[in-house]
Amino acid sequence: MRAAIYARYSSDLQSAASIDDQVRLCRKRADTEGWHPIETYADQAMSGASALRPGYQKMLMDARDGKFDVLIAEALDRLSRDQEDIAGLYKQLTFAGVKLITVSEGEINELHVGLHCRSCGSPLTSTGKDYLACGRARRTGTCNSTQGVRRHLIEEAVLDCLKNNLMQPDLVEAFIREFHREVNKHTQALAHGISDKKRTLERLTSRLDGLYDAIADGLRTPGLKVKIEDMETEVVALKLDLQTAPEPAPIFHPNLAELYRRKVEKLHEALNAPDSRTEAAEILRGIIDRIELRPMGRGKFEIDLAGDIVNMIDLAQSAAKPNTAASNKAAVPDTYKSSVKVVAGVGFEPTTFRL
Repeated sequence: MRAAIYARYSSDLQSAASIDDQVRLCRKRADTEGWHPIETYADQAMSGASALRPGYQKMLMDARDGKFDVLIAEALDRLSRDQEDIAGLYKQLTFAGVKLITVSEGEINELHVGLHCRSCGSPLTSTGKDYLACGRARRTGTCNSTQGVRRHLIEEAVLDCLKNNLMQPDLVEAFIREFHREVNKHTQALAHGISDKKRTLERLTSRLDGLYDAIADGLRTPGLKVKIEDMETEVVALKLDLQTAPEPAPIFHPNLAELYRRKVEKLHEALNAPDSRTEAAEILRGIIDRIELRPMGRGKFEIDLAGDIVNMIDLAQSAAKPNTAASNKAAVPDTYKSSVKVVAGVGFEPTTFRL
């Protein structure tokens, strides 16, 4: 398998030797797996907060061109410190058929993209075959969250939280009630806007008719032609606005929460099937905004999971009409969308998983 290596440093406490150390670790991982490194991309003294790095951009271009099959880095934060950039990178590599491997985290999947230690915001990293822990605590010792947790317990907790906690029927009912209240406000504002445009159109049309009659009677003044053309352009724009009907407000399925729960169950199954894993992971990334792991002491942890409720509703509504053309359209039109998040938590212990 053809492997590529990416390395980066930015801190004054590091130097070009840091690049060499990272490459050495990545080559060791490649040798262990029997992969053949064919290219190394590096950015020296460049911040991971921006994706505008020469080595990083060249790596993306070569990935899209199919020049390697697996990308290796020391840790996810070498690739980027921006969560949206990491998600975008994972999506592009997955589309290109390229695996993403880090020495710290292992093979990256959809749950790594967004999974952080709440104490410091650092991504969780692999501390063994089956364990994850705070990457910052492991590498620099600047975070006190040193306890690890089994990977499969986190995955189960996240999926159960998605299924059972984020779309409680009473919360869905409250959201729909508030949504309809906002839609009514939007509709009233839209109606006022339409009335204003109709009055403006009537006024302009009346003035133009008067000017047309005056021209027919021989009126000629400097600038009249330009003024008439401007008014005619405004009339055309107003007519177009009035002819374009706004999208109707969505009608939500009465059993929205249960439909959502069933859809997440199917996603759980799809994640374990090779032929549907990529699509299922893409849907999950759309409904998961953020995952934070918080150590509670004595071997206990809590997970806070923030979901994008608009995308969650789209997911549930599509399950209501699986065999119709409507299932390919968003349940909530762009006109009525806003950045709304819903947060739920779940607690568990490494030895006795519970909800």
